[in-house]
Formats: sequence, structure tokens, C-alpha cells
Amino acid sequence: MMRRVVPVVLMVAVAGWVDAVGLLYFLGHIGIFTAFMSGNLTRVVTSFAAGEGIHGLLYASVIACFAAGVLVGRMLNDGRRAREASALFVEALLLAAAAATTHTRNGEAFVLMLMAASMGCNNVAMRAARGWAPRTFVTGTLVSLVTGLADALAGRAAWSELGAPAVTLAALMGGATGGVLLATVEQLDVVLLVPAVTVALIALALATRLIPTHESG
Repeated sequence: MMRRVVPVVLMVAVAGWVDAVGLLYFLGHIGIFTAFMSGNLTRVVTSFAAGEGIHGLLYASVIACFAAGVLVGRMLNDGRRAREASALFVEALLLAAAAATTHTRNGEAFVLMLMAASMGCNNVAMRAARGWAPRTFVTGTLVSLVTGLADALAGRAAWSELGAPAVTLAALMGGATGGVLLATVEQLDVVLLVPAVTVALIALALATRLIPTHESG
């Protein structure tokens, strides 16, 4: 089980890393999420309401790229080992492309789009492992953690049920912290290559059977 859970948790950390780095680098302009789409959805509406149509279109474009990443990742990953590894490699390639695009003139918007597409893929590139899933959104996880805590305190559930949501939240925060810390000393391309390499290594481990498939895990 752990050989499957650990890479899933690492994928959550990748999401935290990429989202935090995206916010950090682009906050000076409009502040946009590359992994957490709920915030972008509300900003589409508020931007147009405030007469900032260009910003609204940028938010909408990032959401569309995220959705495209989900679509491609889901079409690739049907649960079989080779297809799951392929979806992971696509995510790694999107992150590597984002890193490479940082060197192009006026390529900021393309970096955002590629990061968002990679995070859409992140949600579906690996199947869930016994309740553990590589999600880029954790509001539901936070609710699960707090409701689980309430149930445990009331004697309605076991304390062990807090493990998955607590570790998932910790992974997201840990990834975000790591990304921000590296961003203070390195250029954006280097910062984005770290999650790209991480996902590529997970894909390689899956392809070479170091990680069990969803069915066998």
C-alpha cells in the first residue's frame, strides 16, 4: 500500500509547489492560481464586474487550460500501468515546457497556461489509492479533517481516520513551502524543473513496476 500512497502524496506536494510558485511570481500583476481553480472562477466574475475584462479573460484562459489538462490526463489514464505512466509523463513535459518558456520574451501568459494544464493533469494522472488521491484542491480535505476530528472527539469515529486528510494537507503545505523557499534563491525555470523531475521519476517508477498499479496496489 505504501508504495502506492507515497507517490500520490508527492503529487499533492507538487500541486502545492506549483500553485505557490505561480502565485508568488505572478502576484505582482493580478494574482492567479495555477492549481486551485475555485479562486480563479470567482475572479472571472469579479474582474468583469469591475470592468477589468482583460484580467477576466486571463483567468478564464487559465481555467480552460486546467480543464484541458484534466481532459487529456483522463483520456490517457485508464488505470493500466502504461497509460497511467503516460499521463504522468505528459504532466512532467508540461511542467518542463513551462520552465523552458520562462526564457522566451513576453512568455508569461504561456507559462501560466502550461502550469495550469499540468495541474489539471495532476488531478487524474494517478488513480486514487485506498482513499488517497493526488488532488490540487483541498477544501474538501480540510472539511474531512475537521469533521473527522469532531467525530473522533465525540467517539463516533476512530482517530486513525484523520491520517489521510492530515497527511494530504501537510503535503500540500510542505510542497508550497519548498517552492517558495527555492523561489527566493533560484530563477523560475529551475523552480519549475523540480516538480517536473519529481513527476517524471514517479512515472518512471510506475513504468518499471516499482510502484504498483491501482488494481494491484
